[in-house]
Amino acid sequence: MRHFIIKSLIVLTFVGTNAAAQDYEYNLPIKEHIFENGLKLLVIERPGDNRVAAKIWTDMGALNEISGEYGAAHFLEHLMFKGTPTLGARDWETEKPLIDEINATEKAMIAELNRARNDIRERGVFHDYQHEKTTPEIE
Repeated sequence: MRHFIIKSLIVLTFVGTNAAAQDYEYNLPIKEHIFENGLKLLVIERPGDNRVAAKIWTDMGALNEISGEYGAAHFLEHLMFKGTPTLGARDWETEKPLIDEINATEKAMIAELNRARNDIRERGVFHDYQHEKTTPEIE
């Protein structure tokens, strides 16, 4: 009986994955604009959504770098997003507080994410010892 149940569960698992693996055709209204300098902009508008998200891809990186010139992609990434006191910023004195605020917000978000992850990890270990404090009694 035990083997029958195990075999049945295995069969049901594969039947379920086959149904979920069917092809799905995405129909995203992507607008494309190519600037004179070759920069390509892809936009997906979602009316009613009050958020903006951006991703940046480049045709360069560690895989495209010449041997002996490693780090150029990482350096350019810093210039693109952070600038330096003399390069990549139009008004460093005005922009630096904003950059510092962005970096502080990022660090706070990472700290909160780590705190939430640790809470989840400890839930199965630490909170089991405090079971009476975290689980309401049913009368």
